[in-house]
Amino acid sequence: MDRHGADRDQQGRLPDSARDYSKAFRGHCTAAGVPVIRLHDARHTAATRMLDSGTTLSATAKWLGHDPAMTLRVYGHVYDDALASAGDVLFGGMSRANGER
Repeated sequence: MDRHGADRDQQGRLPDSARDYSKAFRGHCTAAGVPVIRLHDARHTAATRMLDSGTTLSATAKWLGHDPAMTLRVYGHVYDDALASAGDVLFGGMSRANGER
């Protein structure tokens, strides 16, 4: 592993494709004894957790290398509960009482 956390292959080369990163990630999962998941799924989980814990949309988008509009389209579901809670605050709990969500 180099100073940036990237594994080098047997010839000392850094990974240069998504397939290489995914293969390295699977190897790290196996070595750590944790379930092997797709690297893309780990990225999606990280973004969802960032947004769910209050990280701003713009900061999360920047971390992902996305435009904020793209991040909102993909991860907008994270805001569903926050939107329902905002409605509860605004309408004194009536939004959930009427079955709206």
